[in-house]
Amino acid sequence: VVIFRDGTYLTLQEVFESLDLTG
Repeated sequence: VVIFRDGTYLTLQEVFESLDLTG
């Protein structure tokens, strides 16, 4: 699964990591 967000394509793992970093 790849998600397009903020002009950047993120993998599902990267999304979870970014969510964890931002709380």
